[in-house]
Amino acid sequence: KEVKFDVELMVLKNGMLVNVNQVVMAKFDKIDGEHDFKSVSKKLQQIKKAAEFKMNENRPESEEYKYKKDILLLLNEEEEYQNIVSAMDTLRSYPTVVIDSVEHAELMPDISLGDVPKPPFAPDDMNDTYNSLEVKNR
Repeated sequence: KEVKFDVELMVLKNGMLVNVNQVVMAKFDKIDGEHDFKSVSKKLQQIKKAAEFKMNENRPESEEYKYKKDILLLLNEEEEYQNIVSAMDTLRSYPTVVIDSVEHAELMPDISLGDVPKPPFAPDDMNDTYNSLEVKNR
């Protein structure tokens, strides 16, 4: 049975949510009015490692290793262009040190874009819901 990991980054007015299989895994408030892309990247790196471990846990040696490369980026309709670019850059790769130089490792470069769900497809305005969410980052 194939393990499924649908990962989403939802960019809202007051912060961002990382969802896996439609479960909120982490909430990132804005810091000094700016989105915290660095913390989002760290969380997505953890999710990628966990997803790839689970995806390959029972893989026969004859099968190719499976990589988690896709993510859905859901944007607030009023999001600024620079935040969209920053979000996409964050999702594509992350800086890592190899020996004595900084390289960019692949994160989730297969990015699909969408709008943050609105009623009737979401129970409430997600921007309002964000403020009331109590999430312990998992």
